[in-house]
Amino acid sequence: MLQTLKNLLRRVDFYLRNEEYCPPSESYVMHDLDELFGDPNNNPDPLRTRVYWAIRRFWKNHWLCNWDDVYREVKFAYQRVVRGWDDRAVWSIDYWLDDKMPDMLRRLKETKHGTPFDMFPTEPEYIDEDGNANEAGWKIANARWEETLDKMIAGFEASRRVKDLTYVEELGEYPLHRPKGMPKDEWKALQHERYLKSEELRKRDEAIFKEGMALFAEHYWSLWD
Repeated sequence: MLQTLKNLLRRVDFYLRNEEYCPPSESYVMHDLDELFGDPNNNPDPLRTRVYWAIRRFWKNHWLCNWDDVYREVKFAYQRVVRGWDDRAVWSIDYWLDDKMPDMLRRLKETKHGTPFDMFPTEPEYIDEDGNANEAGWKIANARWEETLDKMIAGFEASRRVKDLTYVEELGEYPLHRPKGMPKDEWKALQHERYLKSEELRKRDEAIFKEGMALFAEHYWSLWD
């Protein structure tokens, strides 16, 4: 009886999702890649399916239905207050640094009161009679330090773009669906062209990242004010 009820509920679930029924015991079936991302002809889902997913999204995301999420958010907030970071940062420290460091470095750039000694020019025309940097020397040093900070910022941001892979801001939304009427070979060529463009951007960002990280390591002890 229980198994019959489970099978019935499974059929209802597949019907509401507008998908072909698949018994639990059925062997795994390979599907075309286009099918994994919806209808290749861009036909809209029936009303029952749209209502079904709207209710599921609401139910899943509502805090009353996710006490585990509430508990975790409170725990993580407590950890950030007590120690400055929460456990999620350890799941991907590089990703966490990519997210936090650009804003921290920008803040340092905006509020700094000094400039590292090695940024100052050593030519005589930039040194006054007391042996200190003159106004022109200070301007050069300040410009060099700000440029160095900008390259560090760019390095962390480049690392984030490399991990995101899709380059949506520069190449537009990734083409998940084959446009109606487009032949498959033309669709594959379009996807391959997108891949080649993203590879060019990835190589560019890897170079930016390496330059930024080299400067970050070189001037690590100067990141204070």
